[in-house]
Amino acid sequence: HWLTASGEHAGIVLSSRIRLARNLAGYAFPTRAREGERLRVLHQLREVSAHIPTLRDAAFVRVDECSAQERLLLHERHLVSRELAGLEQPVAGPGAGAVFVTGDAGLMVNEEDHLRLQVFRSGFDVPGALRQAEEMDRELGRELPYAWHPEFGFLTACPTNTGTGMRASVLIHLPGLVLTQEI
Repeated sequence: HWLTASGEHAGIVLSSRIRLARNLAGYAFPTRAREGERLRVLHQLREVSAHIPTLRDAAFVRVDECSAQERLLLHERHLVSRELAGLEQPVAGPGAGAVFVTGDAGLMVNEEDHLRLQVFRSGFDVPGALRQAEEMDRELGRELPYAWHPEFGFLTACPTNTGTGMRASVLIHLPGLVLTQEI
């Protein structure tokens, strides 16, 4: 739905996105984890996904089992990162990663962090995307032990994401700004 360009200010703002980075307590971060540990994270998430209302009807895709064209499509739709899609280097072996896709949300597994939750909205709707991301995060947090530090917040593989683990962004159509003489 978020690709329909039907949201507020869709002529200029193509989409809004909230991304939350989370890691599970007791596991090495994906970039340092062994293959077996990454598989355990994946299996743990698959098991709890049946208990998470927002993931119950999600499509589950093992990225490492996709063809190069399928991985490219997932990346072009912004459902997986370039790294998880293996576009710059071959995808690693079993347990390399996966994605849950439901409506306007995606949950990457074993990318830079164990979980990368993304919620998209058509046009400029950062508050709506944030509300949905927070709900999914609460549901996941009830089932999974997040890596958390009382002083630093959510622990992430990249120090710039530590704390809230959140990134908000909008995809802007620059020619639209030129036509409206806002740039």
